[in-house]
Amino acid sequence: MLPTTIRHKILLITLLCALVILTGFSAVFLIARQQQELVQKHLELPLVAQSWFSLSSSLHQSLRLQLEGIANEEGIQPAWDEVWMKDIEPLLSQLELLYKKERLWENERQVEARTFYDIRLMLRQLKELQVKVEKENRTRLTEKSLWQIELVPLFQEIQGSIEQIINWQTQFSHQQNQLLRNRLIELTLQIWVVALGVLFLLVLLAWFLSRQIIFPLQKLRDTVKKVKEDRFHGEITEISSDEVGELAQQFREMIQAIRERTEELEKSNMLLAEASHQKGMFLTSMSHELRTPLNAIIGFAGTLLDDEDEPLSNYRKDRISRILQSGKQLLQLINSLLDLSRLEAGQMKISTSKMRLDELILEVIEMLEPLIHEKSLQCLHQFQTESDWQESRTDSGEAYVNPFMLVSDSAKLRQVLINLMGNAIKFTEPGGLITIALLRRCDGFRVDLEDNGCGIPEEQLETIFQVFKQADSGNPHTREGTGLGLALVHSLAELLGARISVKSKLGTGSVFTVELPLQLPHSNKEPGS
Repeated sequence: MLPTTIRHKILLITLLCALVILTGFSAVFLIARQQQELVQKHLELPLVAQSWFSLSSSLHQSLRLQLEGIANEEGIQPAWDEVWMKDIEPLLSQLELLYKKERLWENERQVEARTFYDIRLMLRQLKELQVKVEKENRTRLTEKSLWQIELVPLFQEIQGSIEQIINWQTQFSHQQNQLLRNRLIELTLQIWVVALGVLFLLVLLAWFLSRQIIFPLQKLRDTVKKVKEDRFHGEITEISSDEVGELAQQFREMIQAIRERTEELEKSNMLLAEASHQKGMFLTSMSHELRTPLNAIIGFAGTLLDDEDEPLSNYRKDRISRILQSGKQLLQLINSLLDLSRLEAGQMKISTSKMRLDELILEVIEMLEPLIHEKSLQCLHQFQTESDWQESRTDSGEAYVNPFMLVSDSAKLRQVLINLMGNAIKFTEPGGLITIALLRRCDGFRVDLEDNGCGIPEEQLETIFQVFKQADSGNPHTREGTGLGLALVHSLAELLGARISVKSKLGTGSVFTVELPLQLPHSNKEPGS
């Protein structure tokens, strides 16, 4: 039975990997040890041949020394006996040990064993004959007869046997070299088989790990990605019974909850859209209904003030003037509400035409001249072009005759400038300064409207373009408006493809910046305009 947790699965796979690696190392170690033993046994073959060569040389030396002793008639301890004690006897003992050891070449042992023991018997006979020859030499007998008749033939027979063994050693050496090479190749192949087997088992364990842990995580990751991209519409299947499976179950429940909330939000959005539509229709209807009596009130009030046949007292003139002023403010509010409702409903129509922006600004200044004069304000204007400005063309290829020429909706752009200019006049103290700077750039226009009025708190700069939001600067004039002017300006600017921003410092003044394209974006144009 497989473990049911990721921790136990990882522990099991780790133990199995360790067991496989340990088994593989053990097998490789044993095979390498066999290789080492084979090489060690192979090194004994030259040692056997070397011992036989040394034995043959020592026998020659022993006979030569004995022959010299006989010729010189020395009476001291013969030198040949010392050769037997120091060289020949140790070599025989060494050869006996080598032939008793178990070696790779068993056939060699069987062939050489009998010959080795025969040579050892003949060597004993040779030594006995050398002793007899020595005794005959000392008693002045026919010392050379025994040497020539028995000792020399026996020595030659021993030498022949040794040469035969050396020849066998040479032949066996070539054979055993080939056998050893084949055996080493076989052991090397076994090492490779073990290594490949260990590698295969490790790959199998890795596949098992990926199958049990990584694959479910990848599947869950792909599902999360599809949910993120809103391309998942099915159900998450059972992935596993471990923590990943529990995570998948929790994710399945989360998806279900998201779907339910999404359905609720869609229903709420539909209700909100319907309510917004109804609100727009109501505002449009009410605006039209209210504008007629308001225009009548404004008209009657103006008529009463201008009537010279029936002069009014100062008190009545003041009251009627207030009625006229309040009516105009209410009419402006209704017009703003009507424009906002049209913008929200997407019913605001755009009529594009070529115009000169510098002339439009001068026109707005002239229109608001009475208000500027009433507060004794100074109004400056600057019209400039960038140094790298080049002649531009419309989409139809027609060149702009004047650097301040653009294609846009003049009425709506005029309304934007009037609202911004009106705010600057309203919130600038008498005797203040208002500056309008127009800059022609390569890609459009930039209009900066700066005043040295009361300014706007920094924390309120992000909300002044929202509906019914007014900045509170401590100036009583800031509460005279309706909170619709800047919201309408922002919406109209977006409709004209422009960007509006503001910088202000409380007590210093404000700078409103409008960035206009050379012509209205295609997406904002009305068909046929």
